[in-house]
Amino acid sequence: MKHLFTAAAMLFSMTTFAQVGINNTSPKATLDITAKTTDGSKPEGLIIPQLSGSNIHTATAAGVYGTNQKGLIIYATSADSSPTGATANITAAGYYYFDGSTWQKIMTGSVTNSDLTTGVGGIYKGSGSLSGNTTVTQGSNTLAFTSTATNGFSVDGTTLSVDAANHRVGIGTSSPTQKFEITSGIANDSGMKFNNLTSSSPVSSGKALAVDANGKVVTISTSTPTAQVVAENLAPNVGSGTNKSWSIPYNHPGGLAYINIAATCWSTTGNMTSITFEIRDASNQIIQLKSVRLPAVVPVNVRISMPPIISAINLPAGAYTFYVYKSSGFSDTLIDASDVISISSLIF
Repeated sequence: MKHLFTAAAMLFSMTTFAQVGINNTSPKATLDITAKTTDGSKPEGLIIPQLSGSNIHTATAAGVYGTNQKGLIIYATSADSSPTGATANITAAGYYYFDGSTWQKIMTGSVTNSDLTTGVGGIYKGSGSLSGNTTVTQGSNTLAFTSTATNGFSVDGTTLSVDAANHRVGIGTSSPTQKFEITSGIANDSGMKFNNLTSSSPVSSGKALAVDANGKVVTISTSTPTAQVVAENLAPNVGSGTNKSWSIPYNHPGGLAYINIAATCWSTTGNMTSITFEIRDASNQIIQLKSVRLPAVVPVNVRISMPPIISAINLPAGAYTFYVYKSSGFSDTLIDASDVISISSLIF
């Protein structure tokens, strides 16, 4: 009779308050469980239903779990032997909840972003702030940004702006009109400074910028250039006997030089006479190499003037050697004693 009364009282309490208390008489939630012992002498806790991953797979495939079971929690005692579809995430023992269509793992400990490990997606979701200095170690991996916007990438507004739509870069502007545009914001100030150009010799202000034969921006003097005759009607090296025909030492004061090489020689067999010009530094490294070939067929053994070689190069001050080679059909060729060359330079 006592048990019936207790059960009736509990049923009345559940109906009246819609809350159940276990080991307490004043539940504070729909279900409130209080540990019966607190001295550690007995295992206290809640054990929810346990199934193997394969059992969960079978039940889910049979339609046992559906939208009415959304939020259900279960403990998988082992991984699903065929984790696909709704049970694709059951790859290890642990707690899982059903979201109405797929079983989701209740994560514990360190969490790995699957997007990062598979290379799909990423972690950037919106605006944010760095909590400290950040370094990206790329190693041999590349880092690329793709955009079709006119201001697709920028730093502090106009400090740096990349116009991906028109393939332009702006410094000081977010709307560059050229491939590279600098807006200093100060009248009569380009905003540019070339530190290493100040090492040109001689060092002085008031120099002009120029572009050498390699497309590099260099400084040149605005004063009248110095003309220099390096060699005039110079005969070949005595006894050279091959296309290594002339060797001329040259001391350069430093700066931009326009060098003109003119050769008059006898045409060789095959009508493929060519002249090659080299500049080598004191360590015998080739600084520049250029060649010219006869533009048309000419008779063999005819004295001709070769097309001139014009070379523009910015050189540090120092000792150099000019080499001029004569060849035919890319083969070594005996030179003629009457072959001559002339070399002149304009130094800025």
